[in-house]
Amino acid sequence: MAEKNNLKQGEFFCPVCGKGIFDGYNSLEECECCGWRNDGRQTDDPNFARPSSNVHTLNESRELYNKGMSILK
Repeated sequence: MAEKNNLKQGEFFCPVCGKGIFDGYNSLEECECCGWRNDGRQTDDPNFARPSSNVHTLNESRELYNKGMSILK
């Protein structure tokens, strides 16, 4: 896993698992570790539900991930 100070400008860690790295804000990339899709709208409002690129809100996804459950269902 990359350390925070090794990230390139504009990159940031997945807001769900903290492991995957996204190239930029709202890039719609999928986290290789947990499956979260980098949706800027949900990053700005972690309780925003739909329409979005993800099944759950960011806060719900964090909770599911921390319980060891899939965020993709």
